[in-house]
Amino acid sequence: MLKVDQSAVMPMPSQVIIKVAIILTAFLLCVESASAQSSNGYSYQGTITVHHAQVANTTQTNFPVLISGMYPALATTANGGQVTNSNGFDIIFTSDSVGQNTLNYEREQYSASTGQVSFWVQVPSLSPTTDTVFYVFYGNASVTTDQSNKTETWDSNYAGVWHLPNGTTLSANDSTTNGVNGTISGAAAVTGLIDGGANFNGTSSYINFGSNLTAEQPATAVTVSAWVKPNSSSQNSYANIVDYDYATPREYPYVSYKLSPNNVNGPANQYEFELSTSGSGDSAVFSGVAPAAGTWAYVVGTYDGATQKVYVNGVLKGQASVTGNIRYSNGNFVFGANGALNQELWNGVTDEVRVSKIARTADWITTEYNNQTSPSTFYSATWGSH
Repeated sequence: MLKVDQSAVMPMPSQVIIKVAIILTAFLLCVESASAQSSNGYSYQGTITVHHAQVANTTQTNFPVLISGMYPALATTANGGQVTNSNGFDIIFTSDSVGQNTLNYEREQYSASTGQVSFWVQVPSLSPTTDTVFYVFYGNASVTTDQSNKTETWDSNYAGVWHLPNGTTLSANDSTTNGVNGTISGAAAVTGLIDGGANFNGTSSYINFGSNLTAEQPATAVTVSAWVKPNSSSQNSYANIVDYDYATPREYPYVSYKLSPNNVNGPANQYEFELSTSGSGDSAVFSGVAPAAGTWAYVVGTYDGATQKVYVNGVLKGQASVTGNIRYSNGNFVFGANGALNQELWNGVTDEVRVSKIARTADWITTEYNNQTSPSTFYSATWGSH
């Protein structure tokens, strides 16, 4: 039997033990760091959960969800966050937890210093019965170009989408593939409901799109929407928030469609939606909601070939039976005035104007209102997991 001379086994010096521990710790840290990075190259992952109770009644398809708020994790690393690109290019949204199926999204606002963001993310389906979950990935030093897909965020049902950013330098550019861009005359950049907005002074300011919307004229159905904040509760007669109107005074047809805060031909001093069709001529539906100075309102007009409706803050406020195709003059598409320009001027702030070539449903409009008026209620977000 082999015997071991115990005196020949020397104890390991404490210095050696310490060095081995340091090496093992460094190795484990490297392994942890490597495993922290997702297979798509991003170091951090968050989860967005849309609360089903915020989705009105029916499933919404290709819905542009607003992700808006100040999230310190989305500031850049130089400002204590986890994003590496100063433009926020290394922030993406996906439908899957491993980050392989990227969702279409538009970046309206990004602050590298604070993590204040406004993203529009096209979610394929929002359920009114089950929470909808999608994911955000961020922190990827290899990303140096924009990963967003602005025009694809807004599907072919949109004729135009105007965010009117950014509170400092006003833009009237369209976010859709249609490129319906406007020329600004006197309207000023101000803080909007979401990022920036456009202020109209009621005397000389408007945004003129000319005939740029002609190729996208909805024939049998339309939705026109805008967030508005009156500077005064008393508005000019026939004041126009959004208007597709005559090119010269009294040209027929009188108006194709418009959103207005006041009309002397009907009940005055309330939000309304006007329309002109081949079957019913000129018609207007009134909301019974007066413009309140300094108060935001979400005003929407729809027509589906049979019924003309007006909504305020996600609630149907007026409707009428109407038939026929929408009639178009040779006029201009304008924000803040009429098609003849410098007439019937709106005195207030406008934000997030949209025109759709379909009649959006009441459920869609209510869901939009829920999302845009209170993003933090519409969804919950978690940040920073590896």
